[in-house]
Amino acid sequence: MKEKNIVGDNIRMLRERVRLTQEELALKSGLSQGYINQLESGKEGIPRSP
Repeated sequence: MKEKNIVGDNIRMLRERVRLTQEELALKSGLSQGYINQLESGKEGIPRSP
């Protein structure tokens, strides 16, 4: 069964709503464009605190 990518889907939806590219979001957030891409595609998860 495929896991839902709720966080990545929400990041993409909100980013597109405010009309930002991944690169623009990366510059504003301090994250890399590659990491944002991985989050949105579900290849990378959000780190969990212990």
